[in-house]
Amino acid sequence: MNRRNMPFLSAGLPSVLLVFVLLCMITFSALSLTSANADDRLSRQMAKRTQEYYAAEGAANRRLKEIDGLLLKIYNSSMTKEEYFRKVFEELEASEDVAVKEASGEILILFEEKIDETEALSIELAAVYPKERDGRYRILRWQTVQVAEWNPKRTLQVLE
Repeated sequence: MNRRNMPFLSAGLPSVLLVFVLLCMITFSALSLTSANADDRLSRQMAKRTQEYYAAEGAANRRLKEIDGLLLKIYNSSMTKEEYFRKVFEELEASEDVAVKEASGEILILFEEKIDETEALSIELAAVYPKERDGRYRILRWQTVQVAEWNPKRTLQVLE
């Protein structure tokens, strides 16, 4: 007699429970898909950024190799320390993509390699006389710097 009075509970409750479980699964799958798409977009952006950075670093290393070769050539043709530094300053000052300045008794060599529209790799070297130290230069700075104002690519729509 009790079953006749409540037929909804015998057939309806499992159906309602099934619909609720299905709705939960659909909601979680939609959230998972959205999260996976966002992660994919972010990983592609990071891969592009990393590729651009290492391309700029490779170009900076090639330029550093050229500067090192020039310093070696100048060293081999110089008789004194003063002549070496004078020639280094003159040779590098004639170069259009390298800045040279004298600061606190050292010759500083500065150049940048573009990473993208907003960033560059900034390199600062100090020319060194090879007989006094190992190598022909010291790396003073090798860092990423902003070269343009940052503008976000997307804005968040907020209720007004």
